[in-house]
Amino acid sequence: MRMRKNREEKNKEKRKKEDKEEKRTQEIKKAAEEAATKAIVKHMERIKKKKKEEDKKEKKENSKRKKRWKCMAWNIDGWNDTMKTKRKIHKIKSEIQGYDIVILNETHLDKVEVERFEKFFDRDKNYTMYHATRIMKDKDKGEKDRRRNGVSIIIRNNIMQDCEIEIEKDDVEGRWIKMKVQKDGEKDMVFWGIYAPVKPTERKKWMKEMGKRMKKVKGRKMIAGDYNFIMDSKYDKIGGNANKGKEGKAEQKIWEREMNVRDIWRRLNPKVIATTRSTGDRVSQKRVKTRIDRILADEDIEGDLTEVDILKTKVSDHDIITWTIELNEGTEENKNKYIDRRILDDPEYEKEVRRIFTEEREKTDEDILIRYERFKEKCEEKAKEMKKKEKKRTKKDKWKLNKKIKNMRRLIMWTENAVICFEKNKELKRRKYGKQLLRQTRADIWMGEDIERISDIYKLDMKANETLDQLIDERDEKDERQMRVRENLRKLKEIDEEERGTQQFFSKIKPRFRKKDKIKVMIETKEKKEKEPEQKEEKEEEKEEEKETRNKKEIKRIINDFYQDLFKKRKIDKDKLKEMIGNITRKYLKYKNKNVKKKLHAKK
Repeated sequence: MRMRKNREEKNKEKRKKEDKEEKRTQEIKKAAEEAATKAIVKHMERIKKKKKEEDKKEKKENSKRKKRWKCMAWNIDGWNDTMKTKRKIHKIKSEIQGYDIVILNETHLDKVEVERFEKFFDRDKNYTMYHATRIMKDKDKGEKDRRRNGVSIIIRNNIMQDCEIEIEKDDVEGRWIKMKVQKDGEKDMVFWGIYAPVKPTERKKWMKEMGKRMKKVKGRKMIAGDYNFIMDSKYDKIGGNANKGKEGKAEQKIWEREMNVRDIWRRLNPKVIATTRSTGDRVSQKRVKTRIDRILADEDIEGDLTEVDILKTKVSDHDIITWTIELNEGTEENKNKYIDRRILDDPEYEKEVRRIFTEEREKTDEDILIRYERFKEKCEEKAKEMKKKEKKRTKKDKWKLNKKIKNMRRLIMWTENAVICFEKNKELKRRKYGKQLLRQTRADIWMGEDIERISDIYKLDMKANETLDQLIDERDEKDERQMRVRENLRKLKEIDEEERGTQQFFSKIKPRFRKKDKIKVMIETKEKKEKEPEQKEEKEEEKEEEKETRNKKEIKRIINDFYQDLFKKRKIDKDKLKEMIGNITRKYLKYKNKNVKKKLHAKK
């Protein structure tokens, strides 16, 4: 029995030792596996860091690179051969080579001839073409009438790989074509190719209609083509009658004012005589040369346009206009990566971020770094969506507020007329219109009475003016431009007068000055400080002279403030307001001088 017990105890001890050895081996294996995994993870992290550094370097290089589009606009006066120019399409093709975007006017293409033109022109299929053709009418008889108008845009395929293109065109008369270029992270760019009518009456109508159409399209505009009129006979015309050929000038000025568009070539060459078309007279003295072809570009792109030139050719009676667009790549894309603070504080955005986090945390099969990058991308996309929704809301709120202000102004006009009728003991006119305005403006809220019970016109007029002032204050408070102006004014008050115009001044405010403007301001401030002692003596002499005329200026200021407060509530031109103030001040001063003279005469 004792022998058996001893054997059993020995066997138990052996088993315990074996179990301990197995546990140790398992622990060693686990430690080795963990060490191996850690080494692999570190190795992978090093590789990813290297990749990130390389990507950053590439992004910096891409941000420095510039995207260059070489563009041209040309009136080819038909693509078929003539007596003067044979093999015309070959010559046109040789002129176009090397350009990325080409706008051709007066192509004289029909829908039947488009396929033949494209096959002959682009055999290698390096370009994409869009054409605006003219439909033949019953009145158009003969080839000369049929072969008119036509505008086309030709684009090189390599340029627009990352862009989306929208095309609109005039297939009735073939006078205009629109190409909208859209790219992520950049503003839309809109190219317009136009061919204006030759007859002045038709041209004016067409320019007005085109102006309305162009205003609706958002984006940075470039309008190139044959306008068929001149802006200045001194610099844009040689020979002929100086007063003729200006029909359409007023319409172009309206375009420039409403769409912020400028003639690029004329801005770069303000006092240079140049032409783009000449008549076909053999005698040189009878020839008339004009600058009909132009490019009107948006002020935002004006700094990015270079190499604007007029090239002479013998292929057509019109010369070629060329320019290049230089835009930085990668600069505007990086702007969207920064999320606005207002969106970060929004509770809805916080909920969405938590939801995305839980979704990515549950996917344990994939690597953590991959899930983290995906989480960042989703959060950025959600922030962009939220920003777009906020913009739509603000636009709606502004529209509603402006509508309220318009209705209140109409109601005040009606109440003023009603007060005049009441004072002259006349009957009220347009009572139904007045009730309608009261309903639109919700007078029961700001009057505290039902609309049918309102009887006191004076009280209504007072309350309407008060509510209008409140609405205007609300609009001014929400306006972002005015908020920026207030911040700049607050900063200006904090800065001392001695610091103004110095380097510290510009660093605190950070305005969008160019270097030349900045240097000019700094030089002017130094000159002012040097001239201060001389100016003090002059100011003391001027003060004695101002004492005599101070009364007149005070009267003008009082009248000016009164009428500006009054006409804030109505729409009126600044010029008319100045005329009214001038007339009132003259009458008041005459009346005052007469009273003074009478008093002096009475004392004597």
